[in-house]
Amino acid sequence: MLPSFGGLVVHSDLGPAVRAAVAVARRYGLAVTDPRVIGSYSNVMVHLRPHPVVARVAAAAVRARGRDAMAWLEREAAVIAYLGGRSAVAPAEAVPLGPHHEDGFPLLFLGFVEHRGHPPSSPEVVGATLRSLHAAMEGFPGRLPELGVLRETRGWLDALVADRDLPAADLVAVRDRYEQVRDEIAGKAWHCQALHGDAHLGNLLDTSRGPLWTDFEDVQCGPPEWDLAALVAGARVEAGRGAALLDRAVLAYGVDPASPGLALMVRARIIAAVAWELAAGRNPDGLARAYRRIDWLVGRGSGS
Repeated sequence: MLPSFGGLVVHSDLGPAVRAAVAVARRYGLAVTDPRVIGSYSNVMVHLRPHPVVARVAAAAVRARGRDAMAWLEREAAVIAYLGGRSAVAPAEAVPLGPHHEDGFPLLFLGFVEHRGHPPSSPEVVGATLRSLHAAMEGFPGRLPELGVLRETRGWLDALVADRDLPAADLVAVRDRYEQVRDEIAGKAWHCQALHGDAHLGNLLDTSRGPLWTDFEDVQCGPPEWDLAALVAGARVEAGRGAALLDRAVLAYGVDPASPGLALMVRARIIAAVAWELAAGRNPDGLARAYRRIDWLVGRGSGS
């Protein structure tokens, strides 16, 4: 039987994450009667109705990051608290932000915001909003790993190459490209700043308060081109109309979309995304997306 909460039937794969969120919330006195799953991919987002609280349950991060997952979540919580709602979704008011841990699931509590979907329609607004976020993150006092996602990508790739269920030749080719990209990045002098870390359009909400960023689980230090690459990389792989629109967002941010530095970070972002998809998920959509990106990296894709 599928788990039921207050009359809502939840898909069995998501039930444990919902139960963990509800259990922690109730310990803090929230009478959760109708939890609603409002998103599920790398994280399970649970609106703890009737309260204006969303639990972000980190499921994929535990699979991919193992013992390091809580350290990443602690940095995310520190940045969210520092921003206090500036250009970002705010912490919940009724319960502590966290991180909390329940039944193997780490989670944070955020404020619920009504939104019109992902993302704002104007690419110029997207670019300006990312620049505003970076400005708001200036002065963050905590220590952030420099291009931490790219650093951990090597470990994911090594483990994937050893996995007999995946085609080794393609993964070795991706790992070779990782080495090339890492060396190129190391050979450049970059401006390093606090970054969102995963600034794609799916993490930007169009709300009545204006555009707000969410999902800071990859927060790190690095050049702004890393976040801009996260914004444009997927569209460049697909080589559709969206690529030109997002280039306008990059220009609105204040960076030349044709700059070699951005092109380098796009390659780095695609490599990291392939490794993450294969290490953390392996659902059919994620696998298909990962192999389109591999085709692009090794020169088989139409957008290469």
